[in-house]
Amino acid sequence: MTEQIFPSVLTILEEFGAELVRDIGKSIKDKDLIASGELSKSVRFSIDVNLADEKYVFQLDMAPYWSAVDEGRKAGKQPPVQSIMKWLKYPNVKSKLGKENRDLSLKTFKDYELKGLAYVIARKIGKEGTKATHFYSAVVTEERLNQLISDIGDAATVDVIAQIN
Repeated sequence: MTEQIFPSVLTILEEFGAELVRDIGKSIKDKDLIASGELSKSVRFSIDVNLADEKYVFQLDMAPYWSAVDEGRKAGKQPPVQSIMKWLKYPNVKSKLGKENRDLSLKTFKDYELKGLAYVIARKIGKEGTKATHFYSAVVTEERLNQLISDIGDAATVDVIAQIN
């Protein structure tokens, strides 16, 4: 028995993971969702190979809040004001507010003004929710997953024939 039972399958999974990470990162950038950069930096994959069970487990990881960004957030409980205050301080967010062009950057806000702005934003999110961005769901589609299944089947066939020979 060789060390890797299905090396072609592993290659397909590695290529799929690398493409997925790249495409999700591009989707985040294209949809202008970068504030801190934490979400795009958190996208990564791993493959766990269990030779005893002849099992390959593919896992995609992202920041815990990814689904709220992808699917939006329903109205209900408002987010913490401190989180919104932190978000408001990111340069990408400040420039989207258009304050820098009028020389009214958030750096000139007093703490109580920043907290007030954050409270108003948090309250609005609590009342109305947020819109879905589909940065993930536009990339990880049924068609893409079906193609992966087909590619794995082809690769497994190649690996089994190689083992027989």
